[in-house]
Amino acid sequence: WPGGPGHLAGALAFAGSALLEGGRRDASSLVLVITRGRPLSTARTADAAEALRSRGQRVSWLLLGEDAPKEEAVRWASLPTRDNVLLLASQLGAAPGSSSSPGAAAAESGQISQVVATICPAVELAP
Repeated sequence: WPGGPGHLAGALAFAGSALLEGGRRDASSLVLVITRGRPLSTARTADAAEALRSRGQRVSWLLLGEDAPKEEAVRWASLPTRDNVLLLASQLGAAPGSSSSPGAAAAESGQISQVVATICPAVELAP
């Protein structure tokens, strides 16, 4: 529910399973965690992030707002953390004075492009 902790460990485990079952073997794997709040369990979240990193999967964090777990995300992210921990002061789509839809507000402000450019500086299109 809004304002409560998130089940980030479960989300990370689910992402890892999805990559094992259906991920492309010839592509680098990236798990982008988007959160605005604290996890239910920091220990389980740390373990789940470590499991992904130990399999060579990149773990990046997009932290929204002031309640996001900044210090923990630095420990949970892949290295270098400057490329894998991003902080947005306002939530996507919550741009001040915006009367449009959340997706449109995010697109107008360029936040989505900035996130993609930071996480994936080199994009290769499939033939």
